Amino acid sequence: MVTSRITMARLDLLRPFPLAFGTLDHLDRVFVILEEDGRTGVGEAALDFPFSPYDAWDTYVVLARALGRKASRDELFRKARRLAEEPMKKAAACALDMATLDLEARKSGRSYEATLGGIVRDRLEPVESLGFAPEQELLRGLHDAWRRGDLPKVKLGTNVEEDVSRLRTACNAARASRQAVAFDANGHYPFEQALLLIKAADPFQEAIAFLEQPTRRSEGVSALIDIADIASFPIVADESFMDEASGLALAAGNVALNYKLSRLGGPSKTVALEKRFQEVLGFTPPGFVGGTFGSQIHRRADQAVFRVLAGAILPGDAATEADRYFQAAIAAPSGTDSGLGLRMNPDTLRSLTVDDPESVFRARRSDPQYARLYEQVTGRNWNWNL
Repeated sequence: MVTSRITMARLDLLRPFPLAFGTLDHLDRVFVILEEDGRTGVGEAALDFPFSPYDAWDTYVVLARALGRKASRDELFRKARRLAEEPMKKAAACALDMATLDLEARKSGRSYEATLGGIVRDRLEPVESLGFAPEQELLRGLHDAWRRGDLPKVKLGTNVEEDVSRLRTACNAARASRQAVAFDANGHYPFEQALLLIKAADPFQEAIAFLEQPTRRSEGVSALIDIADIASFPIVADESFMDEASGLALAAGNVALNYKLSRLGGPSKTVALEKRFQEVLGFTPPGFVGGTFGSQIHRRADQAVFRVLAGAILPGDAATEADRYFQAAIAAPSGTDSGLGLRMNPDTLRSLTVDDPESVFRARRSDPQYARLYEQVTGRNWNWNL
């Protein structure tokens, strides 16, 4: 039988990452640790609140309620599948599925990829996300990414005028350097404003690898499909791709897919979704595996799925190593190829553990600005599970 425990850790970023709604300096991550017969499996919920309708405390509570003291691996897989069917529990499902797969692979002596169905590709093309910055800093970031062989992905999502200026700066630099650049609007725009962005980008179509989620999720998948019909470069769904139904509609509408494990319910669910899309549509939708600033644990699982998905042909965030973002390494190579091939660093985990997450989130959510954002995104009162 498998014993389980969960812990929340605060992971400090190497440098602040500015976004439209504020600047990130750390991220809260929830880890599931499973043990059976001297073998350990680990999983991680890498939240991207407010882009997902839950925060780290929501996920911690779900896992605390779902996991008893002991269960079989089959029972844990079934729990993960059930959790994955509920929108607010998908990150929890991901962490549990990820850990159970790791344990299963370690017990059988197989790689993570083999447990998921086998490798389709060895080489992954990394993406380097660039936050909001002054023009000269943006240009330095672009050229640094190109020197490393990465595709830079420039964040948008302030207002049309500023975003068009950033887009033109990046595209002119890409054109002059004979390189490509991608953009991510994080679902910021209503359709009419997204259309203005598309029109401004059209003259640079040869320099644009893709534009990710220009329209608001609240406007439905049809808005993103309409944008894809108009655009002269690939459009990728991020926030709008939440489940099988949305993925099928988007893929049928010529929109590429950003597969985020924590948003879809875990590695097993993600691989199963692509197979379902192939069965229903008769083709394999293009896309990539995106990142949610996961630690080494989550990023290794991201990369395993990236190698397994047949349609993951675009450069993706998941190919970028976690060491580039975080101050501390919470895991290190285990010296074996089975499972994730990683082991948790117990001293680092202990130093980063949030000892009383309920008190931390009670204080955070009671802040009026966070409370408003939380209630707007989740549709729940800030203290509903505190």
